[in-house]
Amino acid sequence: MKKSLVLIAFISALLVSACGNDENAMEKEKVKLVEDVLTAILNDDSETLDAKYIPAVLSTEELLKIKSEWGIKDLKTKDFTFEKVGEFTYHAVHQETKLTFRVMEKEGTSKIDFITKL
Repeated sequence: MKKSLVLIAFISALLVSACGNDENAMEKEKVKLVEDVLTAILNDDSETLDAKYIPAVLSTEELLKIKSEWGIKDLKTKDFTFEKVGEFTYHAVHQETKLTFRVMEKEGTSKIDFITKL
């Protein structure tokens, strides 16, 4: 009986650990997506934006133009820190500038569908 309990506890611990690793990997993928989209905006890369951004409010062209207004025109991706603030929401922060990205999962892939400056 004692061996069965130990075995069940061990299997449970493995399952919890595996789920945590899977969530970690998914989280890293989402942060990478946010980084890629921000890099595309900063580098005027409309091809990457078209592949990773679904325009919900701002079009790809508007995003590429608005970066001057947002004060990020001369910045690089490495100038930002990235943080998860909600289940689907991430911030890219540089000093007083905070950009919000919403990551949506559609048909098994993640894409950004909303970006704004706070």
